[in-house]
Parts: sequence; C-alpha cells; structure tokens
Amino acid sequence: AASRRAEVAAAADRGDMAPKKGGKAPPRVQYFNAIRDQKLDTLRWCLRHGGVTTRTEDEDGHTGLQIAAAAGLSEALDTILDSILKVGTKDEVEEADDEGRTPLMMAAHNGKLACVKLLVVKGRAPLGTKCEKGKTAAEYAAARKHDKVAAFLRDPKGHAESSDESEEEGEAERQTARVFKASQKLASAVNEQEEVHRKKVQAAEALQAALAEAPEPVWGEVKAVLSETRRELSLRGKEPLPGVSTVDPALWNCVCLQELRLEMAAGALTSLPPRLGQLSQLTTLIVSNNALTALPDVFASLPRLRNLEAAKNELRELPPSLSSLSQLQVVDVSHNQISSAAPLAPLVGLVAVQLGDNALESLPEWRYEEMEHLSTLAAPANRISRLPPGIGSLPMLAALDLSGNQVRQVPIELGSLSPKKLQTVRLAGNPLADPRIRRFVETDAPTLVKDLLNHVAKNGHKEEAAAAAGGKKGKKGKGKAAAPPPSDDDDDEPEGSVADLLAALNASSGSESEGEAPAPAPAPRAAVGGDPGKIHVSLPTKRAERAAAPPRMQVNINPDRFSAGGQQQQAPPPAAPAPAQDLFGLDAPAAPAPAMGGGGFNATFDDFDGGGGGGGGGGGFDAFGAAPAAPPGGGNFDAGFGGGADPFATAPPAVAVPSCGASFDAGFGGGD
Repeated sequence: AASRRAEVAAAADRGDMAPKKGGKAPPRVQYFNAIRDQKLDTLRWCLRHGGVTTRTEDEDGHTGLQIAAAAGLSEALDTILDSILKVGTKDEVEEADDEGRTPLMMAAHNGKLACVKLLVVKGRAPLGTKCEKGKTAAEYAAARKHDKVAAFLRDPKGHAESSDESEEEGEAERQTARVFKASQKLASAVNEQEEVHRKKVQAAEALQAALAEAPEPVWGEVKAVLSETRRELSLRGKEPLPGVSTVDPALWNCVCLQELRLEMAAGALTSLPPRLGQLSQLTTLIVSNNALTALPDVFASLPRLRNLEAAKNELRELPPSLSSLSQLQVVDVSHNQISSAAPLAPLVGLVAVQLGDNALESLPEWRYEEMEHLSTLAAPANRISRLPPGIGSLPMLAALDLSGNQVRQVPIELGSLSPKKLQTVRLAGNPLADPRIRRFVETDAPTLVKDLLNHVAKNGHKEEAAAAAGGKKGKKGKGKAAAPPPSDDDDDEPEGSVADLLAALNASSGSESEGEAPAPAPAPRAAVGGDPGKIHVSLPTKRAERAAAPPRMQVNINPDRFSAGGQQQQAPPPAAPAPAQDLFGLDAPAAPAPAMGGGGFNATFDDFDGGGGGGGGGGGFDAFGAAPAAPPGGGNFDAGFGGGADPFATAPPAVAVPSCGASFDAGFGGGD
C-alpha cells in the first residue's frame, strides 16, 4: 500500500495524469484544494478522471478523508465516502496516520459530530479501534468534553433513533408552520381584497351622495354629466349666469369628471371657487381664454392632474400647491402676467412647458438632469437674461423657444444637446453677444440647428471661466478680453504701421471702379511729416470720412535743408519737373517743384496717381515697379517712399543721388 501511494504521488507530481480542463495546477493539487474549498464538482472529477485516489496523500502525509474528517468538511467527506463505497475498499475508511489515528478519531477529537455520524453510519467505521496510545474515538471526544459526540459514539443506534424521531417531529412542526404561514398569507390577501372592495364601495356611495346633493343643474351639459356620470365635459363660449355665480354651481358636484374644459365668453370668468378641489378625479383642466386673475390654491386635492392649461388670462402668480402635482406633464400658462414660475421647480416629470408672453426674469430652478421626458420648453417674450446651462442635459428636448428675451450668452453646455432630437431653436430677438449665433437664429430652419450646436459646443459661454477671469469676456480657451464692438462714432484710432497704411490704400483702391472720377468732397488726408530724422504716419480716423472719398496721403518732409554727409547744403536751382509716373495707368498731373531753397520734398498721393518733385528737380514715384533715376537735386520715391526695395515687385536699387539729394527706401530710411 505504501509503495502504491508513492507511485500515485509521483505520477501526480510528474503531471502524467490528465489535468482538469482549464485547470493550471496538477490534479493532485486540485484534489486537496477542492476538499478544503468543498468544490464538489472538482472533487468528483479528480477522483473519476484525474488519476487521484482516496489514498492520495498531501505533503504532510494525510489523505483526503483524514483532512475532511478533522476539519469538519462534511460535504467533501460525504463525496469521498461515496467514491470509496463504489471503487474502494473498507479498510480505506480506517486508514490511520503515522500515530495510528483514524479519520473517526480525528473527527471525534475536534468535535465534528456531522463527520462522526457520516463515518459511523455511512462509512461503517469500527468504534473500538485504538490508536498507538490506546485511545478510542469515544475517549478522544470525552477527553475534549465533546459530550454529544461521545454520547453518539457510546450508543450510535439509540442516538440515531432519537435523532430520527426528533427530525420527524421537527419536520412535522415545520410543515405545520408552513401551512399556518400560507393560511395567514391567504387571509391577508383576502383582507386586502376586501379592503379594496370596501373602499370602492365607499367611493361609489360618496359619488352617489355627491351627485344626489348637487343642486338642480342649469346647463344641459352639466345635467348630462350628473345623470350619466360622464367623464368629460367641455364648456366653450358659455354665457355667464345672471346673479352671483358665473358658472353653474352644480358643476362642482360632478366628481366623476376626469377632463374639464371651461372657456367662458370673453371676460366673463374672473375666478374659480375653492370647490374646484372636489373634482379629485381630474386629469385634464383647461381654463384658457378667460379673465382669471388667480388660480385657487387647491391643486393638492387634484393628485391625478396631468394637463393644466390656463393660457391667455390675467394671472400674476402661480399657486404654491402646484408643486405637489407629481404627475403633471403639460403646463401652459402663456400670455399672462406671471413674474415667477417657482412652483414648477420640483416637477421633474414635465413633458411640455409653455411660459411665453409673461414677465418672467428667470426660468424655474429645475433639476434638469432628472427631467428625462421634457421635450418642449417655450418661454418667449419675457425678461429672461440667463440661459441655464442645465438645459444641455435634457436628453429628449425637441423644441427650445426663448426668443424675445434679454439673453446675451449661450452656455457651452447647450452643445451637448442631441441634433437628432432637437428640431427647433428660437433665440431671435435677444442681444446675443456672439454674431455667428445671431446669424444662426435669424431663421428657424431645422438645418441650422446642427451647425448651431457645433458652434456652441466649441465657442459657447463658460460661466465658471468668465467668473474666474473677473468678468472679462473672451473667446473660449483664451484669457484675453474681447475687444469692444466697433462704433461708427469713434474719433480716435491708433497710428498704423506702414504695412497697415499700404494695406488700407490697396484695399480702398480695389473697391474703386476703373475710370471713376474722384469724389467732389475734399478727402481727409493722412499726414506723413515731422522734424528731421522722424517721419510720422497717420490715417484719417473717422470711418464716415474714409467711406466718403478715396484715401489720400500727404507726405511732408520739411527741413530747410537736407543733411548729406553731416553738412548742410543749399538746394540747386529749380529744374524742370519730371513727368509724373502713373501707378495704375491713369493720367496724373505732375506736382509742381518747390521754390529755390525750399529744400524738402512735397508730394501728394491722390487716388494713387503718382506725382513727384524735389528740391530743385523732381523725380517720379513708383509704387509697384522700378524707380526712375532722379535728376540732380532731386529725390525719388518708391513704394515705401524711397528708392529702396519695392515691397510689391522687384525693383532695382536706388540710384545715386548727387549733392543735396535724398533717397528713401521702403522703411523710410536707406538714403543719405
């Protein structure tokens, strides 16, 4: 037997046996793990197909039967006993450890009564077997004061009979308890049904009593409801009753009504009585197109109300009891004078809300993330200045109308709305700060909704970012403040650079038609002049003046004498002026030469026609081509007011200028 155990253990260690499908550990390891974890399926697989036997020992030399008995693992022990009874031998139940202790002794020593019973009753383990110390299983139990185990081992048969009897008695008691519990449950159900029936009977009796107590109806429609217990009643265009009561008093006894439409003749109905609360079965109440100044605060008595329409009245506020209507889905209180819709804030089950043409300054503080069914939100023609970011969390929103309010910023959260659901966005008539959003909402075309949402998702207003920036308004993601909108009345503008000057001239020239005569009004001039060594450039500042006539520029460089090489020299006698160079192929008059001794240059750009003159001679000026040579005493101008490099076309370098000459390149320098 010892050699067999050694062979089996060696085979298991070598992995010669087929491991369990999907298992990583050898079957022997799986076998003992399954005993400790009481994984019965794995345990059966190891014994049947893994090559493990009931005699297989662990590293400490204990078999699976011994481990299960000592630890009180009754389910694993029962499975191993089944395997022994089928394919093993009787002596396996008595297989002892090195000290001669059998599995029964181990179970008795640890007080595992369930395992002791299994080994004795099912495994037929002998009771008189002694260990090397001469102790039996009963003595092990008595030594550890496991009285129940010891009593069972001393008289297993009698204990088994008493156990069977107690088990039978316990089973009978449990059966009785189950029957009693079932009868109680049935009685409770019957009582509940009786209670429901009783309430229905009471409600019917109350209905009949209310109908019976109703005064004699005046209107035929009310009489039909009382006699036939109808569920719907529509009174449209009815004339008021003479006397104190405008409405037929019998109407408020129609407690069977579920839908009531009450639209009296123009201006006839100014109030509703508190008796409206008697119509507790109402699901729809329509009181539009009247002259109501207030609604009675009795909506807590109408818990089933789902549709409330009170448009085109003279309401100034909503009753607080509206907040208790948890089933309310549709609200239409448009065309009134309501200044606050706060009672609607707790209602998260709303589907459609109409609040237009009132005096609202803000929307109710809804919990937007919980409003899973809101599809229409309309509050046009109010005084709303802020669009709540929570609107972007409405998954079913299909129509949004906040036109004619005072909204300036569209929160970036609105870009999260689904373009597949959202079909209409109306924001026209608001002082929107973003010009692109203004263009998107000019029309109600559904095709622009997707573009609007995309733009808002990228460039929408961030409230937190704006607050952190201290009120500065800038583009998304930038900390710079946005420039104020341009105004036509601006009188002062910063001086521009030469590149800006030329760009402005070029843009203005492109808008003129060929051969068009200059404007008759005197054009504002941009002066370029100053003291020696400095050239100042400025453009006309008023936009209206720049739009009235083509831009001109006057260049004045007016020292009495030019400094060439550090010495003052007298300008030469005047020479015949050179012909003017036309920049665009147009005829241009030549500028007259200054008088002798004037020294400086005087040139005028007018309609981009070139003219030139020099202190004693003249040179033309070329804005796009090569500069002509200047005669003695003259200077030349090229594109950037000089004879240097041409910024628009390749130009030869400026020619040498004789004494008293001066030359300018594109950067207002470059000459002597």
